[in-house]
Amino acid sequence: MDKIIKIRAGGIAYKDGKLIIARHHKEGKTYYVLPGGGLENEESPQQALEREFIEETGFKVKVGRLAYYKILYNDEYYSLDMIYECEIVGGKLEINDPDGKVEEVKFVDKEELDELVFYPEQLKEHLFKPGKEAVFLGIYRFPED
Repeated sequence: MDKIIKIRAGGIAYKDGKLIIARHHKEGKTYYVLPGGGLENEESPQQALEREFIEETGFKVKVGRLAYYKILYNDEYYSLDMIYECEIVGGKLEINDPDGKVEEVKFVDKEELDELVFYPEQLKEHLFKPGKEAVFLGIYRFPED
């Protein structure tokens, strides 16, 4: 049986030097992720990210360059995760997540992020360092290795 290929877009956005992240709770585990989600009908990754940011955080963003990407897999599908730099250009903090996955949204500095369960774990060391080229974070079994 052929596996499905999914594409997910995530966004890195800062306000006053702090990173915006979203708290999720699934299967008894609480963890944080970047705002973002899967592509819907004929969306580009950038369009999906603009939509997801509004739904999950209330903020409108301008999507910039691709900063990081990785591949996840399990027995059912492969997922290409594309992580973009974003700039907050409007809106206010408000959760309107139609999927009901986001429990909280907050801004954190590097020290606060280091204390949290955050996915993708491989991204933590890169988030507060500027980069110029897209970095491949690797291939990982899902749930995260």
